[in-house]
Amino acid sequence: MAEALWREAAKGRRRPLPVTSAGVDAEPGRAADATCVELMAAQGIDISTHQAQRFNAERAWDCELILVMEPEHQRRIQQTAPELAGRVQLLGRWSAGPIADPYRMEREKYEDCVGQLEQAIADWMKRIP
Repeated sequence: MAEALWREAAKGRRRPLPVTSAGVDAEPGRAADATCVELMAAQGIDISTHQAQRFNAERAWDCELILVMEPEHQRRIQQTAPELAGRVQLLGRWSAGPIADPYRMEREKYEDCVGQLEQAIADWMKRIP
C-alpha cells in the first residue's frame, strides 16, 4: 500500500520520485493481501498485480532513501547492510511514528494503516524538493 500511495502522491512533481517496495520478511511473489487490494481500489488505485519481494541490500544501493514502517525493520536493515544506515529512515518519522503492519489483522487495522501511510507520505512529499 505504501508503494502505491507514494506513487500516487508523487504524480505531477517536477522531479520523478521512483518507488519500489520490499519487505524484510516478504514471501517473494506473494500477491497483495485482499484487504489491501480492496482499500486501494476504493481510492482508484489498482494493486491487484503486485507481487512481494524481499529486501535485498545489493538492489538497495540504487536507492537514495529507504523508508521503513517499524524501528525493527530499520534495525534489521542496518544490521544486514550497515553501509546503508544513513539512508534508512522511518516512513512516519515526521508525524505518524512507527506504522504497524496490519497483516492478518482485522480490517480496521488496515484502514488505520492507510491513514498513517497517507499522512507519513504527505509529510515526506513536503520535505523532498
